[in-house]
Amino acid sequence: MSSMFDKEVNRRGTGSMKWNVGEHELPMWVADMDFETAPAVTKAIMDRAVQGI
Repeated sequence: MSSMFDKEVNRRGTGSMKWNVGEHELPMWVADMDFETAPAVTKAIMDRAVQGI
């Protein structure tokens, strides 16, 4: 069984200050996770945002 933590997310070139480094550099920031947001959280935020209030 796979989970969202098994998927590698490439953040280079996305405006992320952490990943704004050379191609062969690996940034090592403290307690910074590079996982996608859980779909349920994304949906809840989007549902709330479309209400406009």
